[in-house]
Amino acid sequence: MGVGIGQDSSGAMRTVVGTSEPNGYLRAGVTLNPGEELATGAGHAETSILNYMGDNGIEPWWRAAGRPICGACEAAIFEWGAVPAGELRVP
Repeated sequence: MGVGIGQDSSGAMRTVVGTSEPNGYLRAGVTLNPGEELATGAGHAETSILNYMGDNGIEPWWRAAGRPICGACEAAIFEWGAVPAGELRVP
């Protein structure tokens, strides 16, 4: 799981929670707060969040994950112009 913060075209801050679990499953004890949006996808949570933001006109600012961010996701985060706010996986 991960979370991304960004800004939409109206200037509103948007919080997107991503999961790599099938069908957008949130693990036991995890719920969305009011106003948070869920991003799902077949890949890592980080890329699901970035794809969701791109599809919904959200400029990504920060991205963090529940565990260290892999190299491919780190590259995608920088490519989108965002900043990884979590620990990066050491190769």
